[in-house]
Amino acid sequence: RWNISGGQFYDGYSYSASFDPTWNLSKHFEIGGTYQINGLRFPDRDGAFDAHIIRFRTQTALNRKVSGSAFVQYSNAAELIGANFRFRYNFREGNDLFIVWNETLNTERSPLDVNQPRLPLSDSRVFLIKYTFTFIR
Repeated sequence: RWNISGGQFYDGYSYSASFDPTWNLSKHFEIGGTYQINGLRFPDRDGAFDAHIIRFRTQTALNRKVSGSAFVQYSNAAELIGANFRFRYNFREGNDLFIVWNETLNTERSPLDVNQPRLPLSDSRVFLIKYTFTFIR
């Protein structure tokens, strides 16, 4: 799927284009991605900015009880890579166990000012275990 848009933006213009392929490799496995470019142009000020975003995602459902997904995104504007991995196990209707890992990585770690410390590789990390239980009357 393609998506292209653009228009007036203050004294310039903006544009956006994206491409989103998705493949269903089987009834249990899907893989997909996105490439998106967003741009701003200000001809009177000789200003320009482009942001590139690349996304990769996959989903799997081994059966009705066990599923998982992964999502990874890179942004050149934020200079970050973000990742989310999720596993779900459904014990029975209304009872779910989720195991989630989120991580954000710095892609540009060198500071602009030599007196500043170097950024760590990992910007943030979350590991989460969540259990849901639905009360039924």
